[in-house]
Amino acid sequence: MNQKNISQNQLAILLDDPPLVSRILRGKAEISKKAAILLNKYLDIEFEVLFQKEIEEVAKREFSGREKSKDFLGKGRKKKELITH
Repeated sequence: MNQKNISQNQLAILLDDPPLVSRILRGKAEISKKAAILLNKYLDIEFEVLFQKEIEEVAKREFSGREKSKDFLGKGRKKKELITH
């Protein structure tokens, strides 16, 4: 905020929610898409930074899902063995 010469009050007016700004600055608030777009536009904060926690959670779920699917591959069906005479 200091780099862009914007105060907390100006940001509160921009986001139209002073308590939200306070919680965001303390890192204790969920950021809406509207707030993320405004923060990106006026403060040049990348979306990856704004939604880092959510991105990490999705990545963990996808990774654990892949690990679980690997565990179940081949279980339940047995390959037919070739019988030679």
